[in-house]
Amino acid sequence: MEIRCEKINHWESVILQGPFIVTNTDQVYRVLNQIKDTDSPFCVVDLYGVPFMDSSAIGVLLSVSKSIAAKNGSLAVFGANEVIMDVFKAVQLPNHIPVYLSRDEFISSIFG
Repeated sequence: MEIRCEKINHWESVILQGPFIVTNTDQVYRVLNQIKDTDSPFCVVDLYGVPFMDSSAIGVLLSVSKSIAAKNGSLAVFGANEVIMDVFKAVQLPNHIPVYLSRDEFISSIFG
């Protein structure tokens, strides 16, 4: 799993490359959890480079989302492929975390 970070305005974009599975969830959790303790706890996870993810990865997203929300921040995701989007819908993830189809949709929705 390769992880890069970049800014999109005041949001931290965490770009994942590779399978998001139990063997690397700790690594992703640490990166996402660090954002919670910043002055601007707003994070979007870019999933364009993630071919698949397992239930432990969804658990990480939910856990970090709750932690960030407790700090008056927000976590969102974009760029999930069709298979991952189907899983998100099946577990009703969009009821808990904003899910956008693309970076452009995210930017348009958040920044107008």
